[in-house]
Amino acid sequence: MFLNKKINNRILNFSFILRGISSGVKFLFVLYLASFASGVVVGQYALIATITAITVQLIGFDVTTIIGRLIHKTERNGKVKLLESQYSFYLINYIVFFPLIFFLFLKFVTDDFFFAMLFGFTIVVEHFFTEVFRTLVSLVKVKFATIIQFLKSVPYIVFIMLSSFFYNIDISIEFIIISWLVNLLLVFIFFFFKCWNGLNLDLYFLFDKKTYVGIKHLLFSAIPYFSITVLGVLFSQIDKFFINDYLGHELLGVYFTFFTICSVLTLFISLTVGVNQGPVVIKIFSQSGVGAYISARKRLVSSYFKYITIGFIVSLIVGSLYIYISNKEIYSDNYLSFCILLLSTAILAFGQVFRVDLYLLEKDKVLFLIYLSSLLFNLLLLSILLPIYGVLGASITSLISTSFMVFTKIMQSKKYLKLVALNEC
Repeated sequence: MFLNKKINNRILNFSFILRGISSGVKFLFVLYLASFASGVVVGQYALIATITAITVQLIGFDVTTIIGRLIHKTERNGKVKLLESQYSFYLINYIVFFPLIFFLFLKFVTDDFFFAMLFGFTIVVEHFFTEVFRTLVSLVKVKFATIIQFLKSVPYIVFIMLSSFFYNIDISIEFIIISWLVNLLLVFIFFFFKCWNGLNLDLYFLFDKKTYVGIKHLLFSAIPYFSITVLGVLFSQIDKFFINDYLGHELLGVYFTFFTICSVLTLFISLTVGVNQGPVVIKIFSQSGVGAYISARKRLVSSYFKYITIGFIVSLIVGSLYIYISNKEIYSDNYLSFCILLLSTAILAFGQVFRVDLYLLEKDKVLFLIYLSSLLFNLLLLSILLPIYGVLGASITSLISTSFMVFTKIMQSKKYLKLVALNEC
């Protein structure tokens, strides 16, 4: 038992380090773009990152959330059938959503037809590996999930930065997309041989009628939570489109740089608490009920608060140093916006605990109403504050609407956890 615990600790440490490197490289890449690329390129990159965040969620229909609820209650053969239905559904969605990705790229980023096509293929492969990562984490295959995440995220970024720094290659949005797609295709080849040769998987399930019965069940089960996910993504990403329309690419690039620095806090929480403790707490709820979950949840809340505090201080120091060292007036002029956005990010990260509560209790309607009201409130504030205060107005909007959303989650979580605990007694 001691040996197993030691091995598990090594795997967790390995995963933590590798995920930290992946997140750190992404973070450095945005700072590198902000320092050496043109303001237009940074703004364009902000838009493709925003489109990626939205379309990846749309394509997946968030069936991984439903799988996460079922996977620990299902026997081995049942798990295989669930996963076969899940990935067959994704294959259909790649065909359905490709035109949407193509249209968004042409409308917001550039009118180059060829690169719009390349970007569409890039998003398809990016989504596939995003869902592979989430599936592996649900199955507690943390080490392999981490390796896939690292390989899909790091090499192309390192290649772009080295090419630019040592060979003076201009960083353009086209160069970024080509490098990103080539990297993903190489990782896909690695994954294909690892899974199909190493695990002896096959593709016969694509022609099995039972697979499509499973898809139908997943689809109807996922609709409520999919709606919540779409609202959540729009809530966190819609401000980028507003800023682009009102203020242009350059100020969007500034806001996106601040947003990226702040997102280090979210990634830090995910790496230290969410990915490692989250699946364990969900498993406790599935197998032992609400009483055991509430006890485990206390430790989770304590960990969240501790690491959010640490992450907030570190992010504030790093962001302040970058703004000072960059010596760019456009960043220093908007320093207050950065501080407000960071506080908003900390509040949002803490709110994830209470979202998990409502998710596990299957209060999808409650979550839907919370996200819908928060999104509408966010849009109202954006339309009022952004034209008057610019980037500062977007940051204030984020803080107020996020605080509203998290407060509502906390109140609803307390209400329903108490009711379910009383019913179990």
